[in-house]
Amino acid sequence: LRPRLGLLSDPAHRADASSWYLSSLSSAVAQAAAQSKNRGCLLLNTAAGLGGSDEPLRILIDGYQLELRDGVAGALRVANPLLTESQALARARIIAGLTVSALMMSRVNVAEALATLDSAAEQVQLWQQTDDVAR
Repeated sequence: LRPRLGLLSDPAHRADASSWYLSSLSSAVAQAAAQSKNRGCLLLNTAAGLGGSDEPLRILIDGYQLELRDGVAGALRVANPLLTESQALARARIIAGLTVSALMMSRVNVAEALATLDSAAEQVQLWQQTDDVAR
């Protein structure tokens, strides 16, 4: 997650930062699956086993999730400045949830993980189309 979070605020990607982020993550998941049996995000995989009982790890994971959510929310607001903070956060929670789900699933079923990331990207595109019509 973290190496790609910078894409969400990279000025070169501006309005399509969320799409770039999801595309980059999808490529990384596919590449990792082809190269190794140890798939998925190490931090999330560790959190799945220990996050409920290890307070420092729980705090780290929670911070990571907030960083992802806030990065996506910021990118969505660049794409549509008319979104309220509440609207952007609600949308960002959906995309962040799908992202984390895909990374967890990539350990078990890479095709489903990639399909989940594709669904997230499709949702971002749908929001952009709907927002464009509304403006």
